[in-house]
Amino acid sequence: MTNKDRENKIRAYVVRYKRCLAICMNDPYCNNGEQPLLFDPKYENRHLYLKSQQSNNENAKYLARVNFSLSCLERRKAMLLWKEFFFQVEKFWWMRYYTRSTFYRLRKKAIEEFLCLME
Repeated sequence: MTNKDRENKIRAYVVRYKRCLAICMNDPYCNNGEQPLLFDPKYENRHLYLKSQQSNNENAKYLARVNFSLSCLERRKAMLLWKEFFFQVEKFWWMRYYTRSTFYRLRKKAIEEFLCLME
């Protein structure tokens, strides 16, 4: 699988994540306040795993699955994916933190690990 294929697969996950998030935000019975809907690196991943296995709502289950996968990654890789794919505020946000080569190396590893966890 090429890097472009991996990126397209991540983008497909992101589109579904955002769709599920919008549905859950409008449905009061989707989450019941049991867990954060958005990824929170401080939230204990054990709870996310249990939620991803036990939820009756498919949208909440998918959100918990993605959040669990992100929480299993090293923190900087998870935040890199979060800022690069899920909620990108500015295009070159990473220039303040990484050199170009470091960013693309970390990005590639983060994508591979995330896809491994999601499949």
